[in-house]
Amino acid sequence: MREQWLLWNSGAINVALRRLHLTAGLATIALLAALPVGRAAPSDLRSWTLVLGLLAWASVLGLLAWIGLRRGPGVRVRPATDTGDPGLRLPFFLVRWATWPLAAAAVVLAALLPLGWSPDIVRSWGSLPALRGTAVWVTAAVVVGVLVLYVLSRPLRSGRRAVNPAAMLLIAASAGAAFGAGLISRAAGLVGGLGSFTPAVDQYVGWLAVGVTTDLAVLVPFAAVRWWWLSRDGGRAVGVHRLTGDGSWLTAVIGVTGVVLGVAGGIGFLVRGGMPPVDTLPSWFALTVLVLLLGPPLAVACVLAANRVRNLVLVVLAAAIVAAGGVAAVLSGRGFTLLGIVLPPSTFAEFCLDVAVVLPTAAVLARIYAGLTDVGARRGVGVLWDVGTFWPRWFHPLAPPTYSDRAVPELDRRITTELEGPGATLLLAPHSQGSIIAAAAVLLHEQPREGLALLTYGSPWQHLYAEFFPAQVHPVATDTIRHRLSGPNGQRWLNLHRATDPIGGEIDGVEQAVPLDDPCGRKHSDYWVEDEYGEAAARLRAMLAGDPARDGQPPDRSDAPEPAGTG
Repeated sequence: MREQWLLWNSGAINVALRRLHLTAGLATIALLAALPVGRAAPSDLRSWTLVLGLLAWASVLGLLAWIGLRRGPGVRVRPATDTGDPGLRLPFFLVRWATWPLAAAAVVLAALLPLGWSPDIVRSWGSLPALRGTAVWVTAAVVVGVLVLYVLSRPLRSGRRAVNPAAMLLIAASAGAAFGAGLISRAAGLVGGLGSFTPAVDQYVGWLAVGVTTDLAVLVPFAAVRWWWLSRDGGRAVGVHRLTGDGSWLTAVIGVTGVVLGVAGGIGFLVRGGMPPVDTLPSWFALTVLVLLLGPPLAVACVLAANRVRNLVLVVLAAAIVAAGGVAAVLSGRGFTLLGIVLPPSTFAEFCLDVAVVLPTAAVLARIYAGLTDVGARRGVGVLWDVGTFWPRWFHPLAPPTYSDRAVPELDRRITTELEGPGATLLLAPHSQGSIIAAAAVLLHEQPREGLALLTYGSPWQHLYAEFFPAQVHPVATDTIRHRLSGPNGQRWLNLHRATDPIGGEIDGVEQAVPLDDPCGRKHSDYWVEDEYGEAAARLRAMLAGDPARDGQPPDRSDAPEPAGTG
């Protein structure tokens, strides 16, 4: 990890990001609300709102450039204060007290603006005015942002990993756009009209849903085939472990497919002068998307069901009957409506919008239900929560605050306190996400850690973090930790992992046992009940005690540390 002190002790930078983020959001809301609609007459109030919103955005961009240039690569910051460079006092002062008031004032003025909707303007609308053309500009902005992120990531990431940041932006934008498109469409159907104006959505929203559905139709069979290929010589659990370890393949597929779809849609829009209705798509395209999207899940469901009922023919026959019934319902146009959602959909456009609403909603509800009834599901949610709230980030409108900017420095101080006495030793045994926090704490302390040993197990340090965050977790960072935990008796860092663990894995350069056997199907859990855990703990304690002769003796379970940092 680069610039460890600045990463975990950067209050001024975090406050700046929080204020600038808030300013940009408020300014955007004000500008969208103040844009003239139809033939709305200009007014001083509208003009002042636009001016304040543009000034707020200009201040955000200018201060970002100012701070970024002063704190670019190679700039050293004195660790005595968050703003060690005196040249940054003025921009930080402006960030705290001069940016967000402009945006807040613009929002207040925008709230006082009349809409300026006349009956003639409303009757001339074919759809909600905020949606007309917006999807085109949003798509163009996302494509440009994806390409820019890819170019910026090239110096820090190699191969397919360079696509990760761009793909994450595309996933976030596509998921938000598709979910929003579906909600808008269904809300419009439920409202049923406001007077003589029906709040319909236009074809751009439908094309957003088609793009997301097509991207999923490419991703699902790719992931299924790759999982099958990786499972050939190890079983399903080993295949999942290998698939998650090569997760950047999936993000690369998402990124490339999304960019291709976005560019193709942009070219079609420019050539045709607009987007045609979604129903004009050829039937072969819709059928291909349906087969690619629904085929692999149905095949997996048949295999799993056959393993339970021991009759593959019966399972396939039942699946064929269900599929035939769904096709017949679609062709006949008959179905039922649930909260404005037609099931089954009668057209490909309705299917894509249903995917945009039903899929994320069902996933969220299923995860909530599973979390209430299954300990393993709750643990999975906890793992995702730990990862999502780890990297320092002080502000996001839909995300909780992070814990790492408190946990990492606090662990560093705790380790320093435990090792203060003469001859003091400490064996740290973190599991899963705890190993990431422990590694960050070792990196934060710039001197070798005499008397400290590290036993990691189920660690995602290389398996996931090096794959998705190679700018922070890389071989240099691993070698730095190894150097700080090395002494005359050897390297005081051991790692345990299982080949069936979808989260943890081996760490290059760190001594570790062969993948642990997993006859009980524990996967990511209960490493501390294995004999290898006690052996590794005893070996590290012997190294801390300066007695290499004890190396390799049978384990003493009473000598094993309590597990820490489970995730």
